[in-house]
Amino acid sequence: MRHRLIFLLLFILPAARPALAQSCILSVTPVVFGNYQSYAAAPLDSTGKVTANCSDGVSAMVAMNPGMGGNFAGRRMQGPGGSLAYQLYANPAHNMVWGDGTAGSVLAPLSSSGGVTIYGRMPAGQIAAAGAYSDTILVTISF
Repeated sequence: MRHRLIFLLLFILPAARPALAQSCILSVTPVVFGNYQSYAAAPLDSTGKVTANCSDGVSAMVAMNPGMGGNFAGRRMQGPGGSLAYQLYANPAHNMVWGDGTAGSVLAPLSSSGGVTIYGRMPAGQIAAAGAYSDTILVTISF
């Protein structure tokens, strides 16, 4: 009887298919504004990109936190002369603030090509001392 049990187990186990784990590998090309001119009449725009290589069949949404400023309504970069306002958008029209879906912000769907563009904008007319300004944004992908 013992030999039959082993035979049956060997016969059944190969037929069972393991569940495939869904996964994504995330990378971000940051938004770099370059040199900001306080006297410029137009806002300064720049783009970045969120790219994800996901397993087949994964549908994903991309969220961003508000950064060091703490709110989506007014993201701010910190530097030697204080701070500079900027915003990150999920569309080229700059009217959909990219966030986590709260406080009027939106999530961005990850396209089938595996990437989504980040649209950054700094408003014109800000006065700040020369130097490097930065913020840190946490990007989260949910699938």
